[in-house]
Amino acid sequence: MRMTKLLLIAVVAFLAAACASNVHQNISQPVESRAEKVENIYLVISNTSSVQTDSNYVQSVDELRNAIREQLQLAMPSASLVSGKVPPTGIKASITIEDFRYVSGAARFLTGIMVGKARLQVRVELIDLATGKKIGESAFGTSSSTSEGIFGGTTSRQLDAVAAKVVVMLRSTAK
Repeated sequence: MRMTKLLLIAVVAFLAAACASNVHQNISQPVESRAEKVENIYLVISNTSSVQTDSNYVQSVDELRNAIREQLQLAMPSASLVSGKVPPTGIKASITIEDFRYVSGAARFLTGIMVGKARLQVRVELIDLATGKKIGESAFGTSSSTSEGIFGGTTSRQLDAVAAKVVVMLRSTAK
């Protein structure tokens, strides 16, 4: 009996871990490396008018910002994420959410495909604050699949996956 429980827990953990969101990237402008070290990253997150903004959207924007902050601290410990006043030097990371559909983990687990697809589509522009020049642009998109059932992607997984891609993009600005 105990072995059956352990096996069941292992299978559920494996399936849950195997369902990370797959992010598709479309590079509009490859990121240009800068000679100087990146110390300040000014993060701006906005949305297009077609995105419905409700309490789930606001919570998700905060979650995206926090995920970027956490992953940035690991990838670029000397860089700081700045909000509020625009610093004179560094990089402005402008993230525009173009498509968003919230799906929670609880809803996915309880209703599976009936809750629908979680969607997240963002456009990221990197701008050198000292020169005002755009140094990179990409679009990232992810959507859950109905074939994944209760193990399909949720908005939280998508936010973490997109945050990782944004941090890779920021990291590539430094030589």
